[in-house]
Amino acid sequence: MTALELLARLRTLLDENSAQFWLDSECYSAFTDAQIEIIKRVYAKWIVLPNADLPITIRSLFTTTTQTAQTGTSFTLPTTLFQLLGIKVDSVNSGIYIPAFVRPQNQSKYYIQDNPYSKSSKSDVFYDIQMPNIVFETILTNGNIVYDFLVKPSDINGTPIPPVNPTIDSISHEAIIYYAWYVLLAKAKLPFADALASFEKIMETL
Repeated sequence: MTALELLARLRTLLDENSAQFWLDSECYSAFTDAQIEIIKRVYAKWIVLPNADLPITIRSLFTTTTQTAQTGTSFTLPTTLFQLLGIKVDSVNSGIYIPAFVRPQNQSKYYIQDNPYSKSSKSDVFYDIQMPNIVFETILTNGNIVYDFLVKPSDINGTPIPPVNPTIDSISHEAIIYYAWYVLLAKAKLPFADALASFEKIMETL
């Protein structure tokens, strides 16, 4: 659906044909909140599934970018990054990339990887996220970093020309509408149980 189609459907649920109690801007803001909520939920369900393909709902957000000729340990993350999926590093521009792993903050959680008898390789690369930077434990010398990630979606807005439509797949657009309906009713302190139940039912299918 387009942003304008979302708005028309939502106004039907709100029982108002035009902006009376809820402004268009409030509706579009609720759509944007809904899109973010759906992405977070779908990602959270996917990340715990072994060997599962990236869900259709968020597949359009996937991208890969490479930072080349990087020297040091701290580098600025891609500005469009919403959710990091994976990193590969060629620390000395050798043409050989190895996966990088986030270093757990709690020592007890990674004692195995620090055990010299169980550590898989001395070439393992670990990093920490210190927004807006990524900090590696390994020094890169003219190295390259490959990021796989989900991009941050644009705010949904039907006012501009052309309008800014939903970024996530159309199979989730009904969920956008029902979550926006729930958000607007909740903010207005009106009964929202049906709206929330409808959203949750759709989310079970995504």
